[in-house]
Amino acid sequence: RIGLAYHVEEGPPLRVANIWVDGYSRTRRSVIGREVQLRPGQPLSEGSVVETQRRLYDLGIFSRVSIAPQNPAGTDPNKNVTVLVEEARRYTIGYGGGIEAQRLGGAGSGPVGGQFNVSPRVIFQFSKLNFTGRADTLSLRARASTLQGRSLLTYNSSNYFGWRNLSFQLSGLFDKSRDVLTFTSTRYEGSTQLLYRLSPSSSIAWRYSYRRILASDLRVNSQQIPLYSQPTRVSLFGVTWLRDRRDNAADPARGTLNTISLDLAGRPIGSSASFVRLFVQNSSYTPIGRRLLFARSMRLGVNTTIGTSKSTDIPLPEHFFAGGGTTLRGF
Repeated sequence: RIGLAYHVEEGPPLRVANIWVDGYSRTRRSVIGREVQLRPGQPLSEGSVVETQRRLYDLGIFSRVSIAPQNPAGTDPNKNVTVLVEEARRYTIGYGGGIEAQRLGGAGSGPVGGQFNVSPRVIFQFSKLNFTGRADTLSLRARASTLQGRSLLTYNSSNYFGWRNLSFQLSGLFDKSRDVLTFTSTRYEGSTQLLYRLSPSSSIAWRYSYRRILASDLRVNSQQIPLYSQPTRVSLFGVTWLRDRRDNAADPARGTLNTISLDLAGRPIGSSASFVRLFVQNSSYTPIGRRLLFARSMRLGVNTTIGTSKSTDIPLPEHFFAGGGTTLRGF
């Protein structure tokens, strides 16, 4: 056994003189500047350098970030710091195709009646990173066949209005599908959302959404149309508070999840009915030993009409249903 003695000789303190940013061509200078944690006149801290790199990488628009002082071996204690970035590729394109074959029959034609048809299917995806130079993303997903046409356009922007904890999302959806030979459903939907992160586990979101669904070419009773293809028009404002303390959102082993959502739909803003909806969820995950996990969840939903609307006016997709994908649904 030996004793160790550490003798520390402090070097001269280094301070930041100027900050030079280079390597960017499409990104706005202000987007990079607000993520830099170094300031002229302050100490040249290694922790600030690492935090700056982490923040710039988190934007998702740079493939490489390098931060280093100029003339590091010089005797001048005031160092110019260079922040050198390399922008990632902006465009991503994906495409595919397929063939769907099925027997298209009308109501009451039976499993072997009707006509056997083959439908080609085409899939296309496109995204543009750093769309306006503000670390935002524009993406388009489209799927087309002789039975269904669907397109989804999404715009995402983090650090909205220069606030690191505020993000903005805008989306539009168009879907037109033919349910065999029974009916045709046309769906228009648009939504916008502002999300503010209160803490690493808590956030609050404000949103507005509009959805209109039309059913045509009816060859069956209207009550036989599936839930999300029912004719309806919904326009609502909502706010959601979320606190997620799970260790893994995809496969949690411990922690809790709490959600409170309040929505207001009204005829003056284009909805077919005026109602208020409250949804509360509380879930917890507790390990029992090494191989067992106790998971529980409580969900409470309330719909209340306002004004002259009746409970029967609330569109069917806005109702609450018990059960899930692996259990028997209630009515």
